[in-house]
Amino acid sequence: MKMKKMKEENAEMLKMEIQNSERRIVQRVEKETKRWQQLYQAEESERRRLHNKVLDLQGNIRVFCRVRPPLPIELQNNEKGHSDIIVGFMKEKDQHMTLEYSRRGSHYPEIMEYKFDKVFKPSSTQIDVYNEVQPYILSCMDGYNVSVFACK
Repeated sequence: MKMKKMKEENAEMLKMEIQNSERRIVQRVEKETKRWQQLYQAEESERRRLHNKVLDLQGNIRVFCRVRPPLPIELQNNEKGHSDIIVGFMKEKDQHMTLEYSRRGSHYPEIMEYKFDKVFKPSSTQIDVYNEVQPYILSCMDGYNVSVFACK
């Protein structure tokens, strides 16, 4: 009988010790989780601050230009020598675009040069454009004011 009672007491003590150990482990894990969450939040705040500082250093206003591919009728007119507008790009930089415009009836074309923060050529894809504006989208998601205009 005494043996049985001792076994029951030992089993009860072991059960209580296991429960105490489980509580201590859970408390340690919760404490560590909270610490990691605080570190993550601090790093995320610092990332946002630095990201927006970089955007400010680049300038608050950025101007991009995307040149659409020529329409089939424009290609036909160009082959016949009847094109009104010729768009050219300076090879060494993605920031300059020249526009040669011939008015109907004029033998001397007007040449205008434009400079942008980035020029997307007709061969550029939507992914190219997105990759360029992605930092601004991220900044908007961080809660900063951002405007993106697109016109045709």
